[in-house]
Amino acid sequence: MKLNTAQAATAVQPTTTNDQRNGHSVYKPGLEGVVAAETALSHVDGQKGELLIGGYRLEELAANATFEEVVYLLWHGSLPQQSALETFEKSLATQRALPPAVVQLLRAAAKEQIPTMTALRMAAGTLDIDSANANDNSDPTTQAQVILARLPTIVATYWRLATGQEP
Repeated sequence: MKLNTAQAATAVQPTTTNDQRNGHSVYKPGLEGVVAAETALSHVDGQKGELLIGGYRLEELAANATFEEVVYLLWHGSLPQQSALETFEKSLATQRALPPAVVQLLRAAAKEQIPTMTALRMAAGTLDIDSANANDNSDPTTQAQVILARLPTIVATYWRLATGQEP
């Protein structure tokens, strides 16, 4: 059967649900019944309007915790003690600097007025350009810290370059 454009836009498409009737997938609008992932890190209760992250209400975290504290919570399962937070923040700080090649890439992108998200994608692909172990996937914690530390630096560097300032 050939569909015209109007029919194609409303055609029933199979979903990723396991809800089967008469051997056919059942159309469900939106994301109803679709499980994207299961997690023990957060809980959403739409009826109560509640979002818990690491056992804390989102509103509490937003009002009282820093970004680094929330990352620590998600990575370690608890909010950090002051000494652990200081160690974590220092570790991130040592990894924030961008390699010269990344700054050159961002400088060229800004000169060409590349859209910000495109520049971010390009630079994200170079996050480990200065790593001696770029292909070593054995230490995901270090890799995650490099990503966490450098992405904000990439955004700030590109913004400054795009607005005619030095990074």
